[in-house]
Amino acid sequence: MPAAAVRELAVVSGDIVGSSKLSPDHLGALLDEIRRSVERFQIPYPDSILGQADVFRGDSWQVAMIAPQLALRFAVYVRATAIASGLADTRIFLGFGSASSINEEATSLSTGEAFEISGRGLDGLKSERLGIAFESRTGNAAPFGKAIAALMDALIGEWSEKQADAVRRVLENPGLSDAAIVGDDASDSERRNFAQLRNRAHCDAILAALEGWESQSPWRADPE
Repeated sequence: MPAAAVRELAVVSGDIVGSSKLSPDHLGALLDEIRRSVERFQIPYPDSILGQADVFRGDSWQVAMIAPQLALRFAVYVRATAIASGLADTRIFLGFGSASSINEEATSLSTGEAFEISGRGLDGLKSERLGIAFESRTGNAAPFGKAIAALMDALIGEWSEKQADAVRRVLENPGLSDAAIVGDDASDSERRNFAQLRNRAHCDAILAALEGWESQSPWRADPE
């Protein structure tokens, strides 16, 4: 795909935390979950992602998003999916910028500033597991991105597997009530348990932060 087709995009790069400690079967299962998360995310948000998740270097993955405003929401969703699996967490770095060429079959072979920023950012993560950087911005975009990444990372880092699964289900069903998410067949105790899990995961605060990020458009390129 030529760069002219996508002037501004978000590249989401990730790798599996502690992958060397996982068996090949468990690593493969987690990477398959991340691949499936791309498909599930596009049910409520169709045409937001180009192609599929590209897995490379054994434990790394990358996605290109043509709906850059949703990249942070997708990153939180993938981490919820990974943690809920009980296998491992995944580090993620979001790079916002332009593309020179996009290979939809193998995203990691694409070129452009957004891909370079995302890849370098992921390699540069230390104790943190979520980061954001931009190709070029004015104003408060860069500090806003750094602040919201730190906030999200701190909240996500406290999740249990069950809390992560509750957040995953909420993100898969935007706008639905807890009762609708758990289903008509759920017992009162199951409904209460779900509500407790999402509350302890600070799900409402996370949703509010995502909505603020998406509405303020810090991810949008400065006009030329």
